[in-house]
Amino acid sequence: MQKLLIVTIIVFLAGCTIGTKTSPQLPITEDKHIDHKFKGDYPVDRLRGMWSMCHQTSLRRQQFPNQKLHAIYCDCFLDETRSTISSAELKVLTQVQLPVFFTVIAQKCRKSIFELKDSLKV
Repeated sequence: MQKLLIVTIIVFLAGCTIGTKTSPQLPITEDKHIDHKFKGDYPVDRLRGMWSMCHQTSLRRQQFPNQKLHAIYCDCFLDETRSTISSAELKVLTQVQLPVFFTVIAQKCRKSIFELKDSLKV
């Protein structure tokens, strides 16, 4: 009786594996360089701090009608910063260069917010 049970289990398990396909293998391709939109050397904690500082400053100085536009403005501000300059390059800008650099980005993002606000009728 035990032999019959063991043989039945073996036949059942063998039947479960017959007809199953092995997982498909991905073709091996050559490594290709992908151009990324942003410079990748910004630590996450620095990005979070920059966004937080932008948001606090935006709430005090920008005249956007709601909180969501302040957040969109800061997203734009960080995206533009990261796509324009690396973290290492940003660290070596002088006290004279920093305000000029950030003013250009702020103006660009402020313009995009006003265009967005007009299209959304906010």
